[in-house]
Amino acid sequence: DVCSSDLLFPMRCVTCGSRISNSLNCLCRSCREAARREPLCTGLPDDRYWFLDGHVAAAEYNGLAKDLLHHMKFNGRKRIADPLSDMMCVAGNSLPEQFDVVTAVPMNPSKKWKRGFNQSELLAKRIARKMKIQYVSLLRERRRAGTQRELKYRDRFLNILGRYELRKQRVAYAKVLIIDDVFTTGATLNECARILKEAGAKT
Repeated sequence: DVCSSDLLFPMRCVTCGSRISNSLNCLCRSCREAARREPLCTGLPDDRYWFLDGHVAAAEYNGLAKDLLHHMKFNGRKRIADPLSDMMCVAGNSLPEQFDVVTAVPMNPSKKWKRGFNQSELLAKRIARKMKIQYVSLLRERRRAGTQRELKYRDRFLNILGRYELRKQRVAYAKVLIIDDVFTTGATLNECARILKEAGAKT
C-alpha cells in the first residue's frame, strides 16, 4: 500500500489517527470496514405529502458517518467522498428501482465558490460512476437563497419553496436518483423531487 507520495506527504486516518497510505483516501481499512457496517435508514415520515417516491440513507447522522462528513465539508478533505460514496452505493443497491440518471442537490454559486465544491455533487458523481449510471446536473439553486440550518421543521418546508429551478425546460429521464449529503427533515430533497416531477420525471 505504500506509494512514493507517502514519504513526502504522510497521511493519517481522519477518524482513528493511525498512519495510512495516501491511496486509502483518508480512511484506514478498519475504519472503512466499520463505515460499511453502519445501519441503513429507510422510509419517509407519514406526516407530510411527499413528492419523493422513496428514501434511503447510508447511516444515522452520528458517530463515524458524521465525522467523515464534517471532515469532507468543513476541512476540505474531498477524498473522503470515496469511502462515503461506497457506503451510499450499498444503501442505493437496496432500492428496488433501476435509475436512468443520477443528479445532486445543487448549491448556489457563491457558497460553492467559498467552499470550493458542492459535497452532494462530489458524492453523486462518484456514485453514478460506481453504479454505472449517467450523472446529469438537472437543477440549480437561485442566488441569495436563505439557509435552512437554523430553521424548525415546518419552516424548512416553507423556506425551501422556490429555492431551485431546472437547468432545462423538460426532464427526459423517467427515474431519477437524487443525492444529498444529509437528510434532516427531507424538505430539500422533496422540493427537488417536486420540480423534477413537474418537469416530467416519473420517479
